[in-house]
Amino acid sequence: MQAEPAAMTTMLLDVARRTQPAFLAPVGSLRALAAWCQGELDVANRAVAEVLAVSPFYSMAQLLKLALHVGAHPETLRVRLPMPAELDLFMGPPRQGPELLKLRRAAK
Repeated sequence: MQAEPAAMTTMLLDVARRTQPAFLAPVGSLRALAAWCQGELDVANRAVAEVLAVSPFYSMAQLLKLALHVGAHPETLRVRLPMPAELDLFMGPPRQGPELLKLRRAAK
């Protein structure tokens, strides 16, 4: 099941508002990506600017800034990204439940 870009943008905005500045880069970059995919270029540009203001070398934000600057269409990215089934084939299925908890505890 895939999230709709509008719902994803709204959810990520809420998460970004609650996130400490040190963790803003990944959340803000995903928010910019979702906005770009939805055609909300102003929102995407603002999100990228917010990320780069706190993490100027965050590569995902830099790539999104470049894509927005040159006017790239989001479809350019979509056709190059692997589908979830392809990711499962190459990386294995996502970890869930007790298995994920074991990994998190082992990492501490």
